[in-house]
Amino acid sequence: MYRYFFQPAPLGPLLAAELAVRAEPTLGFAHYLRGLQQAGRGLDAAAARSLEHALALGLPGDSFVRNAARRLAIVGYRAGEPARVRAAIAVLDRPTQPAIDRLVAQDWQERLAFDAAH
Repeated sequence: MYRYFFQPAPLGPLLAAELAVRAEPTLGFAHYLRGLQQAGRGLDAAAARSLEHALALGLPGDSFVRNAARRLAIVGYRAGEPARVRAAIAVLDRPTQPAIDRLVAQDWQERLAFDAAH
């Protein structure tokens, strides 16, 4: 994790995140960081896998969970993977989530329903 946040100049954040995942494969936060870096580079399918895995392994707090689910919905949708969007919806639609996130989940559900109908 140290390399991700304090890497030498030649080591970029995506490589640092990859190294974090290799060093700590059961740490959800490492997968989360890798997913964010992949998403920022347009690697939507890879980002969706990483973020879904991060959520499954667990993240250090609710704000990380919400952000991972929001990003998972976006990259899952861009990658054409509605199952991953539904996984994000399930997280965002939990009764313990703030109203805004439940509304975001509803919006994604309606997008998927629209796509299925057309």
